[in-house]
Amino acid sequence: MQLSLHQFIARVHKNSKNSMFPHAAPGSFIYFMIYLPLFLSFS
Repeated sequence: MQLSLHQFIARVHKNSKNSMFPHAAPGSFIYFMIYLPLFLSFS
C-alpha cells in the first residue's frame, strides 16, 4: 500500500506540473486532497 501510494502521489505531482497549475506543489496538493479519498476507497 505504501509503495503504490507513493507512486500515486508521484504521478499526481507530475501531472499537476504538466497541467494548468504553474506551481507543482499547490497543484499536487489540490489533486492529493481530491483524489486521495477516492484512491483509498477503491484500493
